[in-house]
Amino acid sequence: MPEPLRVGLIGAGGMGALHAANLVRHAPGVALTVITDADPARSIDLARRLGAIACLDAEQLISSVDAVVIASPDETHAPLVLAAIAAGKPVFCEKPLAVTVAEATAIVEAELAAERRLVTVGFMRRYDRHHLDLHALVASGALGWVGLVRGWHRSVAGDYEMTAAQVMRSALVHDFDSLPWIAGSPPVEIAVSAASTSEIASSPDLFAVEMRLASGAIVFAEFHSRSAGGYDVGVEVTGAGGTATTGPGPAPFVRRGGVAGQATDADWLAHFAGAYVAEVQAWAAVSRKGEQCGPNAWDGLAALVVAEAALEALERGSRVHIEAPPRPALYA
Repeated sequence: MPEPLRVGLIGAGGMGALHAANLVRHAPGVALTVITDADPARSIDLARRLGAIACLDAEQLISSVDAVVIASPDETHAPLVLAAIAAGKPVFCEKPLAVTVAEATAIVEAELAAERRLVTVGFMRRYDRHHLDLHALVASGALGWVGLVRGWHRSVAGDYEMTAAQVMRSALVHDFDSLPWIAGSPPVEIAVSAASTSEIASSPDLFAVEMRLASGAIVFAEFHSRSAGGYDVGVEVTGAGGTATTGPGPAPFVRRGGVAGQATDADWLAHFAGAYVAEVQAWAAVSRKGEQCGPNAWDGLAALVVAEAALEALERGSRVHIEAPPRPALYA
């Protein structure tokens, strides 16, 4: 029997704990061996619950395992990913890949120098069955030429207010990745508007994005960070041959006592529970073979290029051309 893939986790917060539990419970051939976090008590607690060892140093963790999961704060992603690449270790990094285009570019350049793809980015929508179905439908040509993609991303209020930069980099970055992926064409132009549903006009929670793709298609993306209607993500694609929309949520549509409705998910963890399992299963399976699959470092860079252009468009109040570098052959 082959030796298990020894995985180390950096970041024992909510997302780290989720990925760790999914690896332990749903990824055959994986041994979660080491966990580290900026808060030692948190890493000790999670390690105790999952049968791992707590470690105080991220570099020591990287050197002691076969593969690495990074779920630490956004600003730590790039240096940790670069350390994993330097050590030749497959790495699964929660989105965003980095906080700037320059950092993400350095990661791509490190992989190009190594002549090997080691990085997988946690764009879990690419593992969601509804998004996968739409992607496959568009790719099959069943809808004909796709001229319009509309996405909505409604999130419940969190523990803190998100700045516009955080919205672009940590929330809408999912849409910047998944909607062009479904349409099969990269964005070349973007415009962004914002509004606030609170009394604080300087703290917008509604964002409307319009992207023009290289194919000529139009993409609309709506994001609401303080939705009173519960968590919801959906996509509608309109093509020359028809329209397709992601299916309804998992809850049944009920009519009772003169009221008709459907329960919404509590948050993204519930909505994408299956996708979170599928992405770490796929990553673990290929990492055992020394391979990479799913959203890669180039995808992480491309999404950040759009995020930075979106922030510029919002600040300028005008359309911005998206200057994406050419895709290297390593990511073809």
